[in-house]
Amino acid sequence: MTARARSTPYAVLGMLSLAPMSGYDIRKESEQSIGYFWSESYGQIYPALRELKAEGLIRRRPGKSGGNRDRQVYEITERGRVRSRSSSYI
Repeated sequence: MTARARSTPYAVLGMLSLAPMSGYDIRKESEQSIGYFWSESYGQIYPALRELKAEGLIRRRPGKSGGNRDRQVYEITERGRVRSRSSSYI
C-alpha cells in the first residue's frame, strides 16, 4: 500500500476532530481548507471511514439532510481523539 493511500485515514480523523461530518462534508471541507495539499475522492474517504469505525476511532449516527434521505454523520470517539494526538495512527 502506498504512503498516499495511508494518509487518508489520518486526514479523515483530523477532519472529524474539528466537528462531526458526513463523507460529503469531509470532502467539501477538505477542498476548501486543505485541498491545496490533500485531495481525495469519495472512493478513498468512505473506505477510510469504515476502517476508522471498525477500529472504534469514530462512530456513525444518523443526521438530517435537506433531501428525502437521512445522511450518516461520523464523529470522533475519545479513543479516536487519543489516537489523533499520537503519531502512531497506523
